[in-house]
Amino acid sequence: SGMTLIEIVVVLAIVAVVIPALGALLVQLVNLPSRSQASVILQNDARETLRWLNQDGTRAQHFLLGTSPDYGTFLWKDYSLSSAPLVEARYYYDTGQVRRELKVNGAVTQDAAVARSVASYFDLSVTACPGAVSGNLLATGNANGAIATYSAVFTLQLRPGPWGEVASNPMGYALFASGGSGSTNKNI
Repeated sequence: SGMTLIEIVVVLAIVAVVIPALGALLVQLVNLPSRSQASVILQNDARETLRWLNQDGTRAQHFLLGTSPDYGTFLWKDYSLSSAPLVEARYYYDTGQVRRELKVNGAVTQDAAVARSVASYFDLSVTACPGAVSGNLLATGNANGAIATYSAVFTLQLRPGPWGEVASNPMGYALFASGGSGSTNKNI
């Protein structure tokens, strides 16, 4: 006919365990899309940076390694124009961004962010040896208390040819990117 006191206490104990577990699951489900979105944004950011490095690296005949906040500068003559101007593409760090400054014959023609998710200067490392540039890019982001990261390793072969003549391979060589990986870690 009615519920005893013991039955009510047992039901309340079960409810006390089930309700918080369901609440935690609901919170995780709500945060999942934003964490996934953050991861996709980081991947796109890193890929865009690699695209710019590839574009400049395949045109470049020389690379001058920089010091903080500069990563370095790609240099080439643009033989598609009759005047063959000197083109410089300088990569540098500025407040959470990797930026690319383009100069033609010493005049700045463009300065834009190519990566917006770089936490510090040291999240992009660049090394150079004769004819090649390589490095590692780490992009990081935060979405609803979750930290997402994406890293990529790259190697560029510079375009052969001395300054005074048209390079034998005007299209240069392709960018080899590998090691792209991402992860999301809960911030506790």
